[in-house]
Amino acid sequence: MADSRTDQMSWQVLRLRARYRVWRRRANRRAAEPLTSRLDAVARRLDLEDRELPHTRAALYVLRPAASFPWFLVVVALATFVAAVRLSPVLEGLVLSAADRAAYRHLDVVEHFLRSYGQAFHHFTAEGNKPGPLGIYDFLVSLTLVALTFLPAMLLGSTGVGRSTSFRYMLNLKVLTALDACADAAEVPAVARQRKLRKLDRACRNVEDAVFGAHRRAGTIPRRSPRRALARQHAAKVVAILREQSALLDTDPQRGFRDLSRTLATIGERYAAGRVGALLDTDGSQAQPVSPIREAVIETVRLAVALVVATATAALTSALLPELPVRIPEQAQSWIVFGLSATTALLVSGWRVFSKIVDLIPGRK
Repeated sequence: MADSRTDQMSWQVLRLRARYRVWRRRANRRAAEPLTSRLDAVARRLDLEDRELPHTRAALYVLRPAASFPWFLVVVALATFVAAVRLSPVLEGLVLSAADRAAYRHLDVVEHFLRSYGQAFHHFTAEGNKPGPLGIYDFLVSLTLVALTFLPAMLLGSTGVGRSTSFRYMLNLKVLTALDACADAAEVPAVARQRKLRKLDRACRNVEDAVFGAHRRAGTIPRRSPRRALARQHAAKVVAILREQSALLDTDPQRGFRDLSRTLATIGERYAAGRVGALLDTDGSQAQPVSPIREAVIETVRLAVALVVATATAALTSALLPELPVRIPEQAQSWIVFGLSATTALLVSGWRVFSKIVDLIPGRK
């Protein structure tokens, strides 16, 4: 009798799994239709019809940036936010303990910073506190909670449980976006091409970032494999060729659009085919490889400058708001500080660096 019940349960599980596969296949088909239609339209506009791009089409078929919202990562982010708020007294105790150690070692500046930081945690978690202007330490506490909230979701989204086809084939989606921008810029007259060229340049930079990370996103090269070094060297040469062909847009636009579009299509097709170490034929190219470490250092410095400027703006604004002759409601002061900090960071770093912070939010494509 028990065996028959076990068999029935196993049969029901298999039946549910079969239904899920059918539903997933239908959902994939509905989500893939707009992407494959975009690919066909771009191929016609850029005269790429001689290339069928079967692997790119297959990658777009399984890519589901709009159909599969990462609810799991959103739940993880909300759970970690609640846990971070609940554990704020523990964090306060750790910070004050570190302040005591700094006092024992006669590190007065470090002790003052850590005690003020710990008091900000206490002010954040204490009951009955009225909202006031956002100080520099309150701002740091907010940044700490935001980091604790999104870090687990970011780790799960890039490795392990949260990894999906959207992560693996993001290069193909960025290539498609760059081809769209290339077609838009090629179809307008030269006198009206300025905004289109800026959009194309941003799209190509996004493709470069994806090429540098292709060996990680593909999932075909283990972390400690020596193949990763060869793939990184090849990615540096591919990015150099992309930049060399982008420069043709300023000297020979027609040839530049043609060569750049075909290069982008080749990169996407070979990546979708699993040829991470042969995205382009780089043997006959004279372009100097681009150093991914140098690019990463530059981006890190820009991001750090943006954060420092935002923090300084928050501190200065918090100090000046109470001195204004016009009385501003206390609840509005925090929003003013946040808005001015974000605006200053955007003006200093530019939208490309600022968007990297925005892209850390789970659910963004």
